[in-house]
Amino acid sequence: MSHISATPPSSDRPSIPRTSPLSRAAIAVPDGAVSPAPPQRALVRIARALVPRRQELRTPGDYLRGAQLHLALRRGGFTMLSAPCARALYRLTRLADRQRIDGDLVDCGVYNGGSTALLSAGAPDRRVWAFDSFEGLPPPGPLDGPLSEGWEGGCHGTEVKVRHAMSAYGSLERLEVRKGWFEDTFPIAVDEIDQIAVLHCDGDWHDSVLLTLETFYPKVAPGGFVVIDDYGCWEGARRATDAFRSQRSDCSPIVTVDRSGGVYWRKTARASA
Repeated sequence: MSHISATPPSSDRPSIPRTSPLSRAAIAVPDGAVSPAPPQRALVRIARALVPRRQELRTPGDYLRGAQLHLALRRGGFTMLSAPCARALYRLTRLADRQRIDGDLVDCGVYNGGSTALLSAGAPDRRVWAFDSFEGLPPPGPLDGPLSEGWEGGCHGTEVKVRHAMSAYGSLERLEVRKGWFEDTFPIAVDEIDQIAVLHCDGDWHDSVLLTLETFYPKVAPGGFVVIDDYGCWEGARRATDAFRSQRSDCSPIVTVDRSGGVYWRKTARASA
């Protein structure tokens, strides 16, 4: 998940560490300008989050619908995604559906189902898979960096909330929930999935992200999208993504969504399985 704190969680709604480069970048101002006072900084961040990205200007209807969905899902406690990341997830799914990219929608690390509902809302006729332990985060590993310490059990969601989100904003009848740790559920489910149009990786830690890519990337259809929620936020997620792409000589351009750390790329026909 993006927006997390270096302090071990006292709740399931983390924020970016104040000491991290991401937090400093989020309030940066042009050279020579006066930095906003603390109460104004929140307004600046909100304003920046609402500004449409260049890609969003091509489909303003998707921008507006994505923004509405994010607001409703955030208020309902279904997601911790930033507004730009939520809109991007919805927009990419809409694009894949319009262009008739074959495959299901796969969400790995779903929290309370906000990201799952965004995927489903973008392509309501497609099957959507929701993978989560519903026991919070597993212990971080040695490649996840010092800021990950103390986060075991954080970001704890429930299957009940996932189904509620899907009932309200997605296609509940097309939902496939797989409860358990990734290493237990992925090997069973992978044979049930033929192709994937959009793969959303929100496992936070190095091993979780790497396992997600190793398992499901071969199923991503040419022209499909791979979204890494924590690439710019957690050291392990970035390491896993870079190592995986390097091993497969995948040079597809990575697009940065926002300062919270979300990125995505589109799988090309030449990309190795």
